[in-house]
Amino acid sequence: ALARAGFACRRLPLYEAVAADALPEAAADALRGGAADGAALFSPRGAEVFIRLARAAGLADRLAEVDAWCLSAAVARAAGAAQWRRVAAATRPRADALRDLIAAARRCAS
Repeated sequence: ALARAGFACRRLPLYEAVAADALPEAAADALRGGAADGAALFSPRGAEVFIRLARAAGLADRLAEVDAWCLSAAVARAAGAAQWRRVAAATRPRADALRDLIAAARRCAS
């Protein structure tokens, strides 16, 4: 639209998100050992990648013991591809709302 309005435009990539090829060892250990309360998921793609990596590590069944704390309803829908203890979405797609969701979940668990 800017170019059609006479502005000189060019596209530049500002960042590149590269999916991990394995769960970090600390995350795998927390799932294996039952030390994880939940997973904070910030995007639908992030949820899909996390689930794929948990499956690849043979830990998909452990997700049923943790909560999926999602930044938005769209993230929660993507998280629905796995069996979690609970899936919850923040009231607004903002980091502070996700932090509040996690804090409330942890208060209820204690």
